[in-house]
Amino acid sequence: IISPITKKPENIYYSISLISEDADLLDAYSTLLFNMPIEEIEIFLKDKPDIEFIAFDINKNITIINESGRFQSRMN
Repeated sequence: IISPITKKPENIYYSISLISEDADLLDAYSTLLFNMPIEEIEIFLKDKPDIEFIAFDINKNITIINESGRFQSRMN
């Protein structure tokens, strides 16, 4: 995904996933969040507790925000 600011890929994450009820909104959010540093994502999602976020970054770290267990229950 190309950053509208730098006109280049940010290369922060290999993958991000979002879980909530509104798939159309999550599609837009995933595009937006893919180029944000994790600190900005935490701020963005602070008032959206119904959206669970997981990222696998280029340093091979996994970050989960608003953890509800929905990711785990979908893997079982």
